[in-house]
Amino acid sequence: MKQVTIRLELRVSEEMNEFLQMEAHSRKLSFEGLLLMYIEDRMKKDRQDRQHTAPRRT
Repeated sequence: MKQVTIRLELRVSEEMNEFLQMEAHSRKLSFEGLLLMYIEDRMKKDRQDRQHTAPRRT
């Protein structure tokens, strides 16, 4: 799998920052790892949804 590097700068509320930091810590992930985990989970769900709604071939 080919990989690319992306850089993000985000501004979030203090409340969201605290939540994300606690989530990352509880899962033993970095902040970046937590965000990637959320995105990967969403990608998997979207892929599954597409497979369930795709027309069946006969």
